[in-house]
Amino acid sequence: MQTPRVLVVEFEAETRAAIAGCLRTVGCLVKEAVDGPSARGTFDSGAFHLALISVSLPDIAASQLSRQLRDNQAQDPPAVMLLAHRTDQGAADVVRDCGAAGMLRKPFAPEQLVERVETVLAKRLPLREIKQQDFGGVLLDLSSAALEYQQRRVRLGPTECRLLSFLIKHHDRVFTRGQLLHHLWTGHATVDQRTVDVHVRRLRLAMIQIGCQGLLQTVRGVGYRLSAHLT
Repeated sequence: MQTPRVLVVEFEAETRAAIAGCLRTVGCLVKEAVDGPSARGTFDSGAFHLALISVSLPDIAASQLSRQLRDNQAQDPPAVMLLAHRTDQGAADVVRDCGAAGMLRKPFAPEQLVERVETVLAKRLPLREIKQQDFGGVLLDLSSAALEYQQRRVRLGPTECRLLSFLIKHHDRVFTRGQLLHHLWTGHATVDQRTVDVHVRRLRLAMIQIGCQGLLQTVRGVGYRLSAHLT
């Protein structure tokens, strides 16, 4: 299976880390850059399928950087998606100048980011195999947001799917509510730690339906973890 390679060029550190972390949980190989020089420094690391570029970089126009990236990958140029604040003026004009596949207005929900990126990558990588993660006898199908265990299957909501995917990748590690907020909901001012509890509860209810709820454990006074070791 060909792993999607994504370049994220964003000068806001918190936003850049949130985007990169979100895309990594769905199986993308992500390179991060903060400005033009650091973005160009990634060009030799391999071809990208998609570049997410902020329209507010401090040293270079997004249209100029996208041209440089495409010139560097002239035989197989990447798709480009722009990142802009809702207050950024002229962002729509930059989309035209870049020939971009679209634009995401910040702040945006992780689900929206993943959906837009997956749509673009589906055109670039039409033969991608179904993405799956497995742990402790359960199989998480990321393409359909479905969880399977002992021949039983249940559908998950997009947030619960993303939460479980993250916990599978970091199994046996305890995460506080604050840490889960940082990794999965960064940039959403209206989200607090109670949101984590709501989605953990929804995920646990789904796991109960197929009998694998013992993997999702509450560590009293600390937070949550996914572990095959029963407590």
